[in-house]
Formats: sequence, structure tokens, C-alpha cells
Amino acid sequence: MYITVPHWNYPFFWDPINYVLQRVFKTHIKSGFWAGVWNMHDRLYHAKDLRNVIQKAGFKIERFDNLTHYGIPFNHYLTNLGFRIRTSKLTPINLKQTMTKFSTHDKKTWFSRILDFLNYLDQRNDRSFSSNTSTVCMFVVAKKI
Repeated sequence: MYITVPHWNYPFFWDPINYVLQRVFKTHIKSGFWAGVWNMHDRLYHAKDLRNVIQKAGFKIERFDNLTHYGIPFNHYLTNLGFRIRTSKLTPINLKQTMTKFSTHDKKTWFSRILDFLNYLDQRNDRSFSSNTSTVCMFVVAKKI
């Protein structure tokens, strides 16, 4: 079995709005644009709770990784917004043509430079983080006993 689930201890800047709502007011935005890390999820897991659920279901955990710590503030909101602008019928075609990482000419566009920076930053996530580090999600490989 392969599982990825959002981590309760996600980084503050990944989803600042829900981070504050969750920790101060014990609530969150569950769906829509502002749902952030919660979007389409009924719950977020603590690592120990996820381990317990998997083991109680009769599985042996073979691999458990905490993934994705680094990101720019409001990363998923910006990605969502960029997609909406890029696919909107109201966005001029010449702007859409600059909003791609697949350039047809040698000159870098402003958008491709931003993507280069984000890819550089994201390379710092190409590893598993310790259980004490805030991460966006957990990845588990388990085998039925």
C-alpha cells in the first residue's frame, strides 16, 4: 500500500491562514480557493496517529517519509492563481505566451525566470525530513501482514 497524506505539522508559510485558524481557533477552511493544505481532506494526520491507523489495519510499515518543507509563502495559492490567469479566456494571448516554462525562443521570459527560482528552491525538498521538521505531507509504504 502506498499512501500520501497531509501532515498536521505543516510549515507556517505553506498555508498561513489555516495554520493560524487551526492552532488559535481550532477550525480551518475545508474547501475552495482558501482551503490550502486542507482542500479535499477530512483530516490532517500527526505522524504517530498515521502509524497507529496503518498498523491497526494489519499493515507493516516499510517506509515512512516526511516530505516538502521548503516553499514560498502562499505557494499553493499562487500556483492556483497562476493557473486561473493562464487558462482564463480574458487573459490576452501575448501574456499567456509569456506564462510558460516551454519557451519557443532563446530569451527567458519573466515567468520562466520565476519558475527557475522556484525549481531551485524546491530542490531543497528532494529528501525526507526528520519527524520533528514541519512538512506538508507524509509518504508511507506498507505491506499487509
